[in-house]
Amino acid sequence: MSMSDGSWESVQQTSLPSRTKRSRLRGWATGLIEAILPTHCTICGVYIGDPQVNRAFCAACLGALPWWRHADGCPKCGDLTSTSTDLSSRIDAACPRCLANGSPLHRCHVLLRYEAHIRRWVPGFKNAPGVFGPSIPILRSLDSLVDALGHQLSHQLAGTLDLVTSIPIHPHRFRTRGFNQADWIATRLARQLALPFDPSCLRRTRHTQPQASLAGIARHRNVGGAFRARPMVERDLRIGLVDDVLTTGSTLEAAGNALLEAGAIEVRAITLAATLPPAARSPRRAAERPDCPYAAYP
Repeated sequence: MSMSDGSWESVQQTSLPSRTKRSRLRGWATGLIEAILPTHCTICGVYIGDPQVNRAFCAACLGALPWWRHADGCPKCGDLTSTSTDLSSRIDAACPRCLANGSPLHRCHVLLRYEAHIRRWVPGFKNAPGVFGPSIPILRSLDSLVDALGHQLSHQLAGTLDLVTSIPIHPHRFRTRGFNQADWIATRLARQLALPFDPSCLRRTRHTQPQASLAGIARHRNVGGAFRARPMVERDLRIGLVDDVLTTGSTLEAAGNALLEAGAIEVRAITLAATLPPAARSPRRAAERPDCPYAAYP
């Protein structure tokens, strides 16, 4: 082909769309490979190595995540009186302050503080725009964190739960969102803990305003009486109640009350993340907190 008649320019112009298509195909192929056999950290992008060790984070980024620490105290009230350096004496102890105030939650188990990347991943997961849902990096990140939570709970809660259930969302919100993020977390946790997952334990009796738009006492009023539990087939069940984030505990407590009224003997809240309660936010408490206890999680 002669290039003196301007045909080279026309070849370049006609090649651009095909190159764009190939670039898009490579991008999709890379995303698919990363979803199946991830190789790069979702935070910094560095090569991870063996994807069997950790599917989402390099060692540095994993250690830098805002893990919930022993000195943060109870995730709901910040009480430190039940914490101890002896893990075996601490994991089954109820939170004295919460139970003294009439909380139906025997204990709150949390993996992370609701800070840094977590504040982007959780909303990005449950409020993902478009028909394709959350992005692959967000899915990989949260899937890896649920694995870490399951690893932690398998040691802390061995033999203390009979089943796992989740906070339900109203059918109207389910139709809008297309899924329940608490179900997604609970299903994976139950599998890791070798426990049955029963999403039918609770149902939402009324459509409530999003808790994120409310504060303080308004959160309690918003979800008060919003849940009903089906009568337990077996009474005296010990239940792990799963949600994505614990802020004031209002939603978890309303659901926990319904489960206890239906015959459960114990309800433990399990969330991926929690905001620090007021009692745990002082500079003195922050200075006393030890290094991340789960930084070495594989």
